[in-house]
Amino acid sequence: MNKFIVTGNLTKDAELKYTTNDKPYSKFTIANNEGYGDNKKANFFNCTLWGKGAENLNRFLIKGQKVLITGKIDINKYQDKEGVEKQAIEINVDSFGGVELLGNKGQQVDNNNVDSQLVNFDEDITPVDDGDMPF
Repeated sequence: MNKFIVTGNLTKDAELKYTTNDKPYSKFTIANNEGYGDNKKANFFNCTLWGKGAENLNRFLIKGQKVLITGKIDINKYQDKEGVEKQAIEINVDSFGGVELLGNKGQQVDNNNVDSQLVNFDEDITPVDDGDMPF
């Protein structure tokens, strides 16, 4: 299982982009603080949100916004200009419910009132008939 959950603050406004096939995605970085006193440090996570979620949430993903992110870790390998092998860790954010907006100082924002379109990340979700459940 590859599941990643973290809270933090956006380091800058998210960037909404489109692939050559017009698939929307939003890129952003969050800073997560850990430790106390002299042992305090910040970790930075590059994140990508795909599809309708990227389009719907992008305007709310602004610098300083506190968020809770769920997704999976992707490790991308590449060569730098000198030909040295490197790797970058990126969080591929879950397309359904992978971003939760949190208020400043830990106060939670009412995500249901942010935008009625936010819950419509995937158009082709098929309802399940309770009669089909094995339990």
